[in-house]
Amino acid sequence: MTYAQYMKDGLKFWNGYRADGLDFVRSHVEELTRLALRPETRLPFAVEGMRALGPITLPFYGESLSLLAPRELEVLAGEAVTLLRRTERGSRGAAAAVIAHASLQVPSVLTPHLPELFQLLPNEAAYYGEWPWRGADSSEVARLGTVARKAEEPPWHLCGFLVGARSDEALALAQRLFAPIDSPRLDRVLRQVGRELVDHRIRPLTSEAVFHVVFDDDYLRVDYSDPEHVWTHPTLLAEGLPAERSPFGGVLAERCGRCATPLARLLELSAILPELGVHSRSQVQFATCLWCQGSAEAPLYFSHDESGTPASLPEVRVSQPSTRHLRLNETVARVQRTRQRWRFQDWGLSTHRQNLHRVGGEPTFIGQYVYPRCPRCSGRMPFLLQFDSWLPLEGDAFLHWGGEGLAYLFWCDPCATSATFVESP
Repeated sequence: MTYAQYMKDGLKFWNGYRADGLDFVRSHVEELTRLALRPETRLPFAVEGMRALGPITLPFYGESLSLLAPRELEVLAGEAVTLLRRTERGSRGAAAAVIAHASLQVPSVLTPHLPELFQLLPNEAAYYGEWPWRGADSSEVARLGTVARKAEEPPWHLCGFLVGARSDEALALAQRLFAPIDSPRLDRVLRQVGRELVDHRIRPLTSEAVFHVVFDDDYLRVDYSDPEHVWTHPTLLAEGLPAERSPFGGVLAERCGRCATPLARLLELSAILPELGVHSRSQVQFATCLWCQGSAEAPLYFSHDESGTPASLPEVRVSQPSTRHLRLNETVARVQRTRQRWRFQDWGLSTHRQNLHRVGGEPTFIGQYVYPRCPRCSGRMPFLLQFDSWLPLEGDAFLHWGGEGLAYLFWCDPCATSATFVESP
């Protein structure tokens, strides 16, 4: 078959969707899977889908973009920019979604389009409107600097573009342009990309190394009969040898300093700790309290002794141990090194189809960009790991971290102290 014939196949599917909506998708799951997965059909399927969906988008369409090779995503991004040129604002749903997903997965495919995207601003009203500039090269950084210097008022949206590029060149330029105007505001912008401004220096709050925590399918109990779950997202796959294996779930002998229930065992790490910026301990057992969980305003804190064992801060002082029962099912998790494409993920765009159990890299915050202060030295604590909802509990229940939320863990290396809190929508 020729490419044109594959295009016809994709068009036929999307015409069926336009006629019957999701009912058509549910009754044609096999066809959807074939079109989205096969190397010869997945790009035509994505192009025709973008054109057919027009002002709307669908979770399964956004997730199907994860299956495209970088070169195919580059072609689709070019088609999206062409479509955006002739589409009115408010009718850009699918094309704008392509730009958002491309800027998250392979931002370099947008680099040649950045000057035009600066004019089009396809996701201007969204929190991810600045994401395409993750792919900004030196010439684009210089262009943004020129635009900023010519502006009559401080162009704080350009500060977001420069900081979002994350390169040393772009960050240094943002500091030169905006720190003299309002350094606390620049610090808040920097925290959105895992940095902070302290003592006139930009300091990272995240590691370059990124890993995914991969569980067996029967542990997570994912329902693949759902038409939007007809393929496994790449971040859920165990590829190659794990960087580390760790016991996960169950409880520790140590107890929570607030409610005195046993702490929940999260990960126990050793081999990859130096890559995460952990040098004060050679092994660390991470834990939290499933009952108290903590919040951004009031995290749970734990000190770690020389063996890495956690102790709740403040220390537990109870005469009667708690008998409350709430524990994660026990298993052995694989800590898998993440491919470059998935260094960045987003809670909103993941639509619960991606693996957001992550170690290292930037956290996928839901709304706030909070890095707690260490209770001992008062410095901001770098991010270390996070866990998504739907972890299985004993008794055939699931943990939802406050309601479809995530649990985050941070680490102060000089103080060997960890902090956890939960954020939910």
